[in-house]
Amino acid sequence: MSKFVVNDLDRAVMALCRKKGVMPDFYRAISQGDIFFLMRYHPEIEGQKLGLKNGDKLPFQVIRQEVGECALLYSSVDRAQEYLRAAKKSDRELIAASMPSLQALEILGGCGRHAIINFGCSTGSITIPPDMMRDLASGKVFKPHSVGKPGENVQRRGFSLLDPAEYPTDIVQAAFEVMRRFANFRAAWIFGLPPEPPGEKKTYALMVLMDPRDEVIFHELNMAAQAATGQVVELDIGFALEDNPAYIASMFAAARPFYVAADYVPPVAPPAGQDSPGG
Repeated sequence: MSKFVVNDLDRAVMALCRKKGVMPDFYRAISQGDIFFLMRYHPEIEGQKLGLKNGDKLPFQVIRQEVGECALLYSSVDRAQEYLRAAKKSDRELIAASMPSLQALEILGGCGRHAIINFGCSTGSITIPPDMMRDLASGKVFKPHSVGKPGENVQRRGFSLLDPAEYPTDIVQAAFEVMRRFANFRAAWIFGLPPEPPGEKKTYALMVLMDPRDEVIFHELNMAAQAATGQVVELDIGFALEDNPAYIASMFAAARPFYVAADYVPPVAPPAGQDSPGG
């Protein structure tokens, strides 16, 4: 990889291949500047930035994967050529073209097609589903959700305790990686929830003790944790009552948190029957 200039998107792809908790950095990188893609060779467009009009045929080269047809997108022209060399494709068969990244994401998301970033490259590759591309193109993914006021508890009822062996590993790891970067996160638990409607996706509740609450930092956690759910899991994220020591103590007594800040000392447990996590 030393012969390539490594850009921000390269770094984000490589980091994300190692750990899910950096998904927000990938979202930011993929939303900036131009993206490169492969298309059938046409001499008249070589070296030009491509624009599309309504009704134009989509130019993106695709491959078939388990999720269906996926467009090949690349962080740079060098990465696109890296794949072409590895695949032994002639430069008169396929050519790299570019367009603004948000435009490509909007087009592919709108037609319901997945995209693979840096397929066949030494950086590793990342697959993006169409709904995420739509949210990236619209900017929805970057809009923080309200965290409510201190003392407001937005949890759902019906928690079930989980054995640590039952924890959704990808979600827990992604959440842990984000929380350890910010002092606002004091502790966190993972619980099971009944799916809605019954029989649908397996559902978990991530309960966070955050003090003080910060919607930007919380959104960083939400982006990373939701990205780790995959296609078969739902995740609700709520707050433990940071201004209620008895409630927090009962949370610690009822279930072992998977994350506790190194400098956080939990309050002493209250008498039995008071302020239990389930309400």
